[in-house]
Amino acid sequence: MELCVIDDLAALNQVTENWNTVYESDPLAQFFISWPWISGRLKRFDECAIPWFVLAAKSSQGHYVAFFPLTVSISKQNTARLYSKISMAGVEASNYPGFICLPAYEERVSQAFATYLQTQEYGSFLQLEHLQRTDVRMNRIIKEFMTKSKECHEIDHSHYTNELDNVDNCIVPYINLPDSWDDYLQGLSTNTRQKIRRFLRKIDSSGDFSISHATQETIDQYLEILLQLWQKNW
Repeated sequence: MELCVIDDLAALNQVTENWNTVYESDPLAQFFISWPWISGRLKRFDECAIPWFVLAAKSSQGHYVAFFPLTVSISKQNTARLYSKISMAGVEASNYPGFICLPAYEERVSQAFATYLQTQEYGSFLQLEHLQRTDVRMNRIIKEFMTKSKECHEIDHSHYTNELDNVDNCIVPYINLPDSWDDYLQGLSTNTRQKIRRFLRKIDSSGDFSISHATQETIDQYLEILLQLWQKNW
């Protein structure tokens, strides 16, 4: 297992195809670790002069098997002492970040990443936030730190309750989507399934409405329409 650091946009763009290959092969991958999201966030960090790097793992055959995007920042404790901190990239604007990995390398990569982060001088602290409690990979990294490091660690299950609606914003619900639209419909009640199909038939026969899929050329236009509808509704 070989670890390498990618810390500039030119080098990052060279692994686009590798990133997408790992992403598509990773059953735990989600949008906030996808290439469009992460590359956009890291480009923004670059523009704001925020240090970042991607910790990448290669197999013995020389192909990438995992990518872990991270940032480095300087923070101040109550005593006014400055310290450096490594955090997951984009965590302030996403849910359940982490890293992508080919399933066959998951355990070895988790251990290698933890060992690497423990030995780096540019990070006095490793801050992991917004984790899914069932995230096996991140739990492995935490376990490595807890067993090998002599420093104190703090694990906090955070709560942030919005006073307006009494909703805990640290709880992020999710659902596992079926493989197809027909599979989704079969999971609904007969009445709901009939209503949806009746509604879709109305759209198909109407000259005023249509359903289309966004493309690279139309995505900006479709997003603008969606935001306009949201604004009118709220």
